[in-house]
Amino acid sequence: KQWCAAGVLHGHSGHVMCLEHVAIDDKKYIVTGSRDHFCKIYDATDGIVSGRMPQATLNPPHFDGIECVVWGSGHLYSGSRDQTIKKWHIQSRKEKGGQRPAHKDRVQALAHISSLGSIVSASRD
Repeated sequence: KQWCAAGVLHGHSGHVMCLEHVAIDDKKYIVTGSRDHFCKIYDATDGIVSGRMPQATLNPPHFDGIECVVWGSGHLYSGSRDQTIKKWHIQSRKEKGGQRPAHKDRVQALAHISSLGSIVSASRD
């Protein structure tokens, strides 16, 4: 199979640093994290993402750029240069908690370990 660009997502004022595909029941989303401190949600249910504006912006934002996002255990998690990890409920668009600070330096990577129901993080510290 040959790969090609599917399109461009609009709506951030900073560089997009990460993205995640999320499927909930019959809905599909693309979630992005940016240097503008925000996560944005794009509807991808119909498979068309080109030229889309975000369906939602998650608030409150991080205090610095977002480096990573991951979906796991029914929640979205975002890691930021502000040393925090936030937990989000994607349907309500609400923050459901977080770890402040999670590290002594920026959070650079997140992964979901489904067999443990856990999120792991990596940092420069």
